[in-house]
Amino acid sequence: MSDAPVTKRDLDQAMGELRGEMATMKTDLIREIGQAASQVANVMMEHIQTLISVVDEKYQDLPPHHAKLRADFDAHTADRRLHTRLPTTSPKRTRRPRSR
Repeated sequence: MSDAPVTKRDLDQAMGELRGEMATMKTDLIREIGQAASQVANVMMEHIQTLISVVDEKYQDLPPHHAKLRADFDAHTADRRLHTRLPTTSPKRTRRPRSR
C-alpha cells in the first residue's frame, strides 16, 4: 500500500465506479425478479387450470343443454294458442271492521 493521501478526486472516482456497479446490480436484480415473478405466475396459472378443469368437465354439457331449453321456451312463448287471457277481476273492496 502506498502512504499517499487519498484525494477528493480519488474518492469521487471510487464513488462513481461504485454507483455504476450498483446500477448494474439493480438492473440485474430487477430482471431476475421479473423472471421469478413470471415463473410463479405460470405455476399459479397451471395450478388454477387443474382446479378449474374438474368444474369444466362436470359442466361442459351445460351450454348446449341451456340452448335447447332456451329454444324450447322461445317456441312455447311464441305459440299464442297455449296462452289464454286471464279474466279481468273486479277490484278488491276493503273490509269494514266488525262491530261488536
